[in-house]
Amino acid sequence: MYVAGGFYSGDFTLSAETIRLSISDRSASVAVLYAFVVEGLLLRSLTWSKTWEVLKGAAITNATIFIIMCVACALGQLLLIYNVPDAVSGLLAGVAHNKYLLLAVIILIMLIAGTFMEALANIIILAPLMFPVIKNAGIDPVHFGIVLITSAALGFLTPPVGVNLFVACGISKMSIEKLSLAVLPFLLAMFLALAILAVVPQISLLLLN
Repeated sequence: MYVAGGFYSGDFTLSAETIRLSISDRSASVAVLYAFVVEGLLLRSLTWSKTWEVLKGAAITNATIFIIMCVACALGQLLLIYNVPDAVSGLLAGVAHNKYLLLAVIILIMLIAGTFMEALANIIILAPLMFPVIKNAGIDPVHFGIVLITSAALGFLTPPVGVNLFVACGISKMSIEKLSLAVLPFLLAMFLALAILAVVPQISLLLLN
């Protein structure tokens, strides 16, 4: 609860610029330190052998993620070479007369791209192309950013490049096929939430008013 509270309240951002860490990096650091203090000092259930197992498991999980990200970034560069982003930009310009239709197309593009590209690569490649179009269509940049990031987040749970799926496979020792079926209800809930965010921009802009 402390980690989540510090993340959402902004307490972990006070010295982020000083130590060059993002919000998620700082919250993760606090979570690890908290776990070590509780397990090692209070409960005394963390031995040196268990610590080694935890570190080894974390290294394997992170190595899996980095391999996926490297392949996804390489795929992103390949798409740039074949001018796929230009085709996407032309498609968006054709539906820019209706901002809701434009957002629907953006969500569709992000969902399709999220199935075979890592979320960060999607945002880096597609966001600069989409931004001028959504600005001319009268869509608030903050609203667009939240819809874009939420759309990209669904890619973490969609195979074949579902980073969270591979992490869950490593932890649960389940196959990617079983996990892909198990996350379908969560994907549906996330998609409904994304649709509401797109149609009701006041949800995204509430804190700015």
